[in-house]
Amino acid sequence: MINERKIRKESNVSVTDGFSKSGYSEEAFSPEPLPLEDLSHIYGIERSHADNVARNALELFDILNSIHGLRPEMRNLVEIVALVHDIGAAMDFENHHKAGRLILLLHPPSEVPERLWPVVSWTAFLHKKRIGNEKLEKLKGKSFGRMP
Repeated sequence: MINERKIRKESNVSVTDGFSKSGYSEEAFSPEPLPLEDLSHIYGIERSHADNVARNALELFDILNSIHGLRPEMRNLVEIVALVHDIGAAMDFENHHKAGRLILLLHPPSEVPERLWPVVSWTAFLHKKRIGNEKLEKLKGKSFGRMP
């Protein structure tokens, strides 16, 4: 089990706090990237589930490649995001999407280019929920809305 106090100490927020409620700003700290293997070990990622999600995501990426037209480097991003999507589960299963976002804001995978770090953390956060128009409007006011 991961020690939530370590995350709180590094970020000055609880994993389950909303960022706006805590006064937290994503720009208020410098992320410390970690290799994917270290993230998996430190945060107890359940590897068989992560590998299955990654396989499925890559299969969808390949099948839909002619439609979405993403660059080949995006395939690697999809795989990495799939591998870390549940990174917060060992800390707070019920709110693992929030815990995962915070962990990945603090420690983005070093294999991902810096410009794509926000994509990794927001994908972990958003993978749990259905996003309606109201939620999308709310997210536009956060750093999510400033992503290209």
